[in-house]
Amino acid sequence: MNRTDDRLFPVLLTCAQALVWPGVPLVRGAVPPASGLLAAALVAGVVTAALALRRTRPVATLVVVAAACALGAGPLPAGAMAVLGTAGVALALFTVATEDDAFTAVLCVVALAAWQLLQGISLHGLSDRDGLDLVLTALLYAAVCGAGLLVRRTRRARRAAEQLLMRAESERHRLPAVERRRMERELHDVSAHHLTAVVGTAGAALGLRDRRPELA
Repeated sequence: MNRTDDRLFPVLLTCAQALVWPGVPLVRGAVPPASGLLAAALVAGVVTAALALRRTRPVATLVVVAAACALGAGPLPAGAMAVLGTAGVALALFTVATEDDAFTAVLCVVALAAWQLLQGISLHGLSDRDGLDLVLTALLYAAVCGAGLLVRRTRRARRAAEQLLMRAESERHRLPAVERRRMERELHDVSAHHLTAVVGTAGAALGLRDRRPELA
């Protein structure tokens, strides 16, 4: 992906979050407080900026996005950070899986799942619905991590295939030149041998010119 894609996805996520909150309450006629709007704007700005730079520092981006969404979810109403807290964290985790090694990606999944569990217990307790939400979130993170690792493996295989193709193409152009140089060396050696024989024969003929003119 290019840099435009890196900036586009975070902006789209922020727009989707704005549609969910405060968009839906505004449509229903409920005006959110100014403090809530300011807090949501600050969190959205931090998350968008972090996700735009996610390929340079994947793990740091994941930590920043998860921490910002968690801090914003505390004072804000339910749903105010739903899109960024789920899709934004998933996007950051996907980048970790595609850019870093598999151990780091799996470690991030485990840490996120444990942190989500502790955060859910501290904020809402552990009801049946909250437990189901945590399980679904953990499954989402695991699926995103698996998809990222698969993409990373596919990229590595494609790069290896491209390198093999480049080497084969280079060999295809190099081998005829090597064969041509070998033939040139053989022709040079044969020609030099024959010329040496001609020179030797001519020298012998000159030496016999006075003593054995008929043989010369």
